[in-house]
Amino acid sequence: MSRPAPAPRIDEAASAAETVRLLEEFGEPAAPALVAALLAHLRLLYDWNRRFALTAIRDPREGLRRHLLEALEALPLVGAATSGRLVDLGSGNGYPALPLLTCRPALDGTLFEARDAKAAFLRAALRESGLAGRVRVERVRIAGPEALPEADVLTMRGFPEPERWIRAALERGAARQVLAWVSAEDAARIAALIPRAAVHPLRHHPTGALLEARA
Repeated sequence: MSRPAPAPRIDEAASAAETVRLLEEFGEPAAPALVAALLAHLRLLYDWNRRFALTAIRDPREGLRRHLLEALEALPLVGAATSGRLVDLGSGNGYPALPLLTCRPALDGTLFEARDAKAAFLRAALRESGLAGRVRVERVRIAGPEALPEADVLTMRGFPEPERWIRAALERGAARQVLAWVSAEDAARIAALIPRAAVHPLRHHPTGALLEARA
């Protein structure tokens, strides 16, 4: 029986330096323990990716930018004093929710993921990152927007029909703030249709954007 190929090696020093630079640019704490927790998630992703399809990005250097740093670009939109619940739809490999929850200890989290392998990875990532006490994984497929739980922050990345879910969450009062990582084209289109929506370009994904909408 063939063994899985070795996990691509992550340059820990370079990855930590890039992460610290971005956090400091945003005026965020960059304590060694916090940075270590963020990189532990990335390292675990590439370890598990040998056996499960958790990311199509094979190069950890690109994964650092497109997963971790791209997620952290939302930190200025999620205030440091924010408390309450972050709900993430289709959590998959844990980005963007886990980095945001790592950097915002006042937030509890609920991660919705329908696939067994990805839910198992998320639980392992919670243990590795020290988040298991305040973040839980729900291995269910939400039937529709009407089933959304209440959230202070609702996040989604690569989630199907984002416009439908964003509209429903805001109209039902299920979320005070929605953050969606979508294509720049979709972000502009959706923002034109939803009141109190703004488009934030992503520096680590030139053809993507971060759509923010508030109730």
